Amino acid sequence: MTRLAGNQARVIPSSARWSDANSHESLCYHPRVVSQDGCKVVRGHFKQADLEWLRLAGESSVDDVVSDDRRLKSGASTWRYLPLEHEGRPNPVLTKEFLELVREFAGPNASLRRRPFYKVSACGVYKDIAQEWHRDRDLGQTTVIVPLTNVTKDSPHTEVLPKTLSIRRGRDPRQDWLARLFLPIEKALHEPLRLFGAPGDVSLLKTNLLAHRVVIPKTGVEREAVFLSFSFSRSLNPRKSEFFNASEVRSALKKYPSLDERIYDITTEV
Repeated sequence: MTRLAGNQARVIPSSARWSDANSHESLCYHPRVVSQDGCKVVRGHFKQADLEWLRLAGESSVDDVVSDDRRLKSGASTWRYLPLEHEGRPNPVLTKEFLELVREFAGPNASLRRRPFYKVSACGVYKDIAQEWHRDRDLGQTTVIVPLTNVTKDSPHTEVLPKTLSIRRGRDPRQDWLARLFLPIEKALHEPLRLFGAPGDVSLLKTNLLAHRVVIPKTGVEREAVFLSFSFSRSLNPRKSEFFNASEVRSALKKYPSLDERIYDITTEV
C-alpha cells in the first residue's frame, strides 16, 4: 500500500479496503478520509495541542456523567462532561470548523443533543449497556468519536454493521423483537467493522440507522476518547447537567469567535 502525502483524500467504498485501512497495523499508511454506508473516518484531524486540551479538560472536569445518570452501568474509570473553555482556550470540538465537518456528514439540521464528554473505558469483565448490539433512539442520531489514545483490538472499541436491512432501520434490537430477529441475518451478511484508529482521528457513525456495540476485552489497555452526539431533536431524557448555562455560552462566543453559535442548541435557554 502506498503512503498518502499531505491532505490527500480518498473514499473507499468496499468493506475489504475499509478493513485494511482501519487496521491497527496500517495506522501509518491510511487514506485521510474513509467513508462507507453511514460510517466515516477522518484521519489525523486534530493536532496534538487540541488532544492535550481535551485530555486535561476532561481530567479536571467535575461534571461526572455516570453519577448524574444512574441508568449507566459502566466500568469506565472516568466519564465527564467537557467545558466550553479551559485555561484560556476554547473547546476544539465546539468550533465552527469542526461542527461544519460533522454537519457535512450528519446533515445541515443536525444539532448537538448534549454537552460533549470525555470517557476513559477500562478493560475487564463488567457490564456496559453499550455492549449489546443496538441502535440509538433519537431521529437522525449521529455519534462522533475522537480517540485520544490508540484504539486497537486490545482496547475497548466500537463495532458497526456497515449495512442495515431497511425494514428495521431506526429500530433498537434490544427493544424491538423484529429488529432482534433480523440482527443475526445482518451479521451473517455483513462482517462488523472494527473502528480502530490513532489519536486525532474522527469517527462519525449514523447510530440511529446502523446497529453497533462496544467491545471490551478482558485484558488490555484503556481507551481514552471524546464523544459527541447529534440528532434532529433534543435528547429524549434531558437533564440540566447535559446543557451549558446560556449566559456562559454568550460570554464564550464573545471571547472566542471560533466557537460555533449553534452550541445554543445545548443551553438552558433552548
